[in-house]
Amino acid sequence: MYFQLNPIPGSTVSLAVTSTTARVALSATQNVTGLIVTNTGSSLCYFRTGTSTVDATAADIPLAPGQRMVIWKDATATNIAAICDAAASTTLKATLCFGWE
Repeated sequence: MYFQLNPIPGSTVSLAVTSTTARVALSATQNVTGLIVTNTGSSLCYFRTGTSTVDATAADIPLAPGQRMVIWKDATATNIAAICDAAASTTLKATLCFGWE
């Protein structure tokens, strides 16, 4: 099974991730089904999507340094939150996309 991804230009947001949960609002979210999440730093981080009150914990989705993951996001998700282990930091990039089979 293959999926076609169509990233939305100008929709990438950046999040500085530390050992304290942080969040950033996603760009336009209506009718967007996918999210390309990239860890551009050198530390493992954990992320989740949700509303403007979303917080991340070490029990959320792990993303290794230098890795990218595509997820199908809930239509109500307007933010992405992330956290690193103690004394670690990284940068997370999130780009909205349309996806189909």
